[in-house]
Amino acid sequence: MYSRKKPIGSSKKIQKKKEELKNFLRENGMKEDRWGNLKDETGETRFKFSSTSLRFEKKRGKNDWVRIRSGYYSKIEIRDGRIHGMEF
Repeated sequence: MYSRKKPIGSSKKIQKKKEELKNFLRENGMKEDRWGNLKDETGETRFKFSSTSLRFEKKRGKNDWVRIRSGYYSKIEIRDGRIHGMEF
């Protein structure tokens, strides 16, 4: 018999971390788009939430985004009013 596995990123710990990060970014002026990503007021930078990691991206051209930093939720923390644990 096959065992049912939980979908990636479904743990309560990851969901809690995602919500904590989203709330922190909203408090600092980021707005959520229709896909659940958070963008700044100009729309030139965004935080993209995936099932296991967070990416910070900058817009290049009309619809192209370039990854600047990223990190797994397990390694990311909010400290001193900043997000730590994301790497180049």
